[in-house]
Amino acid sequence: MFFIFSTFSIFSNFRKKVYTAADYEEAVNSLGFNTYNLVDRASVRPNWLEDGRFWYEVSTNAGKGFVLVDPAKKSRKTAASKEELLKNVKVPDEAKQAKTSRNEVVSPDGKNAVFIRDWNLWMKNLETGAETQLTTDGTENFGYATDNA
Repeated sequence: MFFIFSTFSIFSNFRKKVYTAADYEEAVNSLGFNTYNLVDRASVRPNWLEDGRFWYEVSTNAGKGFVLVDPAKKSRKTAASKEELLKNVKVPDEAKQAKTSRNEVVSPDGKNAVFIRDWNLWMKNLETGAETQLTTDGTENFGYATDNA
């Protein structure tokens, strides 16, 4: 008898919770697009230099920061401003660089850019504009190169 009563009381506690609009609103407030500004050093968008190094801008607790990376030497240098970081560095003329969208990442040699379309990776030749699909198995909400997988 005790066993039957115990089993009944355990399963009676497993009622399905009914979620309200307020519950969903609270969940939305925790999604990446609402919390991104709260996370320091959340992303790296490399700006490649002709000598194989790259630099990028990051958000920090104190504001913006700038980082120069030399993969060959396995070194990293930081500065408070872009000018300070790159004062002795040969930077490609921005007017000569190919124009890309915010969703594209340019290759280190500056000849190609990779982007996402229909949850798959694509590559664009920046000289000719020719596009090549690199993957075919990306699916909605589980696309390549995203933070939703």
